[in-house]
Amino acid sequence: AMMASVMALNALAVDAMLPAFPAIGASLHVAEANSLQFIITSYLFANAVGSLVAGPLADRYGRRPMMLLSIAFAAVGGLASAIVTSFEALLAVRAIHGFFAAGLGVLAVSVIRDRFEGDRMARLMSLIIIIFLAVPVIAPSLGQIIITIASWREIFHVLAAAGAMVFVWVWIRLPETLDPAH
Repeated sequence: AMMASVMALNALAVDAMLPAFPAIGASLHVAEANSLQFIITSYLFANAVGSLVAGPLADRYGRRPMMLLSIAFAAVGGLASAIVTSFEALLAVRAIHGFFAAGLGVLAVSVIRDRFEGDRMARLMSLIIIIFLAVPVIAPSLGQIIITIASWREIFHVLAAAGAMVFVWVWIRLPETLDPAH
């Protein structure tokens, strides 16, 4: 459940804010509505690049510290996205957020592989994938509920709070899983 929560932070960061596009565009004075797509593009592109960095760093410095760093940046990325005052700043923050949050997916899989093997590993990976696939279905509804009662910025505050909760959970409960011999 912990690793599923870690991976869910990435899916939430992409999908929860989709219903807020019109409100974000109006608030940040985005002239061309199609430009709002870049909020997702900047995150996903940076996330793809970050995936190439997170794994090797976790192999060198350990899974736990890199996962905690990734979760911390996921929380800070949500908070920073909530306080931006321009569309360009939002794109930059989302790219930084995406780059560092790349470790969420990469490291969750690494932790599972470090700790389990065989059928147990396959069952846990299946559970994680199911949750990872369910979050994009649920996240836009969560975002819609939030913007119905609050500003679009509150979606990002919720992402920051979720990141903070997962950070504490991982900090308390996850030991280093990388074998010191590796």
